[in-house]
Amino acid sequence: MPLGLWKSKVEILCGEMIRRHVTLREMIIRRDSEFRAERAAAESRWRERYAAQMARVDENHRETLAALRTVTDDLRELRLEVRRRRDA
Repeated sequence: MPLGLWKSKVEILCGEMIRRHVTLREMIIRRDSEFRAERAAAESRWRERYAAQMARVDENHRETLAALRTVTDDLRELRLEVRRRRDA
């Protein structure tokens, strides 16, 4: 096998390796961008669900405070009624 032919096979293999490397890098870049897009969409969905959940928590908190105020007012009225009857 002449040296020139062997060298051209090495060059051919090096060129093929470079081509495969470029193809792999392009695939990695494409998948990375797809991953980033999917992650952004998932984060957006998560933020929407989180906002809805926090709105429900806030509503429940307001309802609980309103119920507590009502119970507190009723208890105060009951105490006043007991005092009035005890004094009478």
